[in-house]
Amino acid sequence: MWDFSYERAKERARQLAVDVYKAVMKFSNPEADVLAEKIQEVAVFMTVNLAVGPVLGDRAVFKSLLLPAIASAHKLDALFFLASRLDYLEKSDYEKITREICEIRVLLETAVWHLNYIDILKENGD
Repeated sequence: MWDFSYERAKERARQLAVDVYKAVMKFSNPEADVLAEKIQEVAVFMTVNLAVGPVLGDRAVFKSLLLPAIASAHKLDALFFLASRLDYLEKSDYEKITREICEIRVLLETAVWHLNYIDILKENGD
């Protein structure tokens, strides 16, 4: 089950990165450039962490890459909240992106939960 949650989160994070770039391109205020750069950086960081994970072949290392991806989702949510409150972002874009961020975060947290559960079962000899 963890692999389904992970694969779905990875796929959605890739699309989210595209949506993030499209949304911040609409920022009309030159002062928003720094915020736009930070948002883009965090979106790419999350996507790259998810892309690298299973290639390493070590579940502990893989899990350690999921946690920063979850943190990135939280950061994106906070940055988009700020952009929305500063009126750099249309309400519809804000709602769409934050809904997607939340769903990705839940998928990633589910993957981590399943990996932890597998580890506990192995420790108990089940």
